[in-house]
Amino acid sequence: MLEVREALDAQAARLAAERITPEGLAALDGLLAERAGAWQRRDRDAWVRADHAFHQAVAAASGNALLSDLYTALGPALRRSMAVHWDERGFHGGDHRGHEDLLDALRAGDTARAARSATANTDATQGWHHDAHATAPEPSATTEG
Repeated sequence: MLEVREALDAQAARLAAERITPEGLAALDGLLAERAGAWQRRDRDAWVRADHAFHQAVAAASGNALLSDLYTALGPALRRSMAVHWDERGFHGGDHRGHEDLLDALRAGDTARAARSATANTDATQGWHHDAHATAPEPSATTEG
């Protein structure tokens, strides 16, 4: 799922930086406030809804209907994935990468920075997901003799 999100999120962010409206920026501000509040309350369901709605709104702001439709179609799987990760070790749903940084880039109309921010979000997610599932290496067998 993360590999697909990396491609979709970066392209949506790049296009949205060129095309987002003041109303779209205001909507993203509101969604980030909802997301932050849900994280502070430790309300998983509200956090998942707000986080997904933020990314969906970026896709919609891209002005590319197919990209937005793809994100909508993946919505149930994305929300399930986010809900599962909630309890994983190292998960930090208040991370600014891909969210506040992305909104700043969108506000500035900076396409490259917007794409980098979206990629930083998926990279951070891959990092903690890997760490959460890493196991200690097996002791190596030694042979005597």
